[in-house]
Amino acid sequence: MAGISVVSCVNDFQRYNSCVRSSFEEEQRTGTVELIPVDNISNRLSAPAALNCGLKRTAGRIIVFCHQDVIFPQGWIGRLYEQISIVEKTHKNWGVLGTFGVAKNGMLAGHIVDYCGVRFHCPPLPTPVQSLDELCLIVRKDSGLAFDEDLGGFHFYGADICLEALTKGLTNFAVDACVQHLGSGKIDVSFDEAASKLYKKWRKKKPPLSVIETTCKVCRLQSGLKGIIAYKIARSRRTRRLKRARRLREAGMEYRSLRHDSI
Repeated sequence: MAGISVVSCVNDFQRYNSCVRSSFEEEQRTGTVELIPVDNISNRLSAPAALNCGLKRTAGRIIVFCHQDVIFPQGWIGRLYEQISIVEKTHKNWGVLGTFGVAKNGMLAGHIVDYCGVRFHCPPLPTPVQSLDELCLIVRKDSGLAFDEDLGGFHFYGADICLEALTKGLTNFAVDACVQHLGSGKIDVSFDEAASKLYKKWRKKKPPLSVIETTCKVCRLQSGLKGIIAYKIARSRRTRRLKRARRLREAGMEYRSLRHDSI
């Protein structure tokens, strides 16, 4: 039986087959990885709904949720198991793992190749994070974690499941298991609508954080003065981070493809 199930919401099977499926050809032959593409060509499902649909079909102990345009390098499964082993030395019942996110201090954390090039951010990995990017999320099936379909859309479901894990007393981690993401993300009206839904959901509860910083946005979770102050601090920190990233891009960064280089 496959130890790892890989679930993707797919609206372009040509892209999915050339990226995700082709990454695990050997593992499919040996039966160590189970691939579960959820057909969403018609876009009738939100990302949370599609991924939950796939989750129900999984047989693996470890569930990987990834975008359809993610490439996994050779040996990635072994690398993931190594990172899980490190995490479980201190946090046996971890929450969500991911390849890229935002650490508790607001710094980017993870190891990916994207349209900006190779990103490898301190602190040393694995490291606890407040949020993880949806390009690649990993959970234990027995954790009971799933996506909130009431959020709908295609944004912030990664931040939300990280918050759900925190409310269960679980710690989330960015791990050193590099993948290549071909997409650049899409920020439009639906992005801001999703952020508003996230705020409305968590302000009614007792959120584990006053704000949550994602790789794309700072979202306030708590109403009142405490939430406003935390939001302003986080926004200021994010502005400094973006300026630093811009300087790095202007200095030039070599782009390397995982198809040809060892990261």
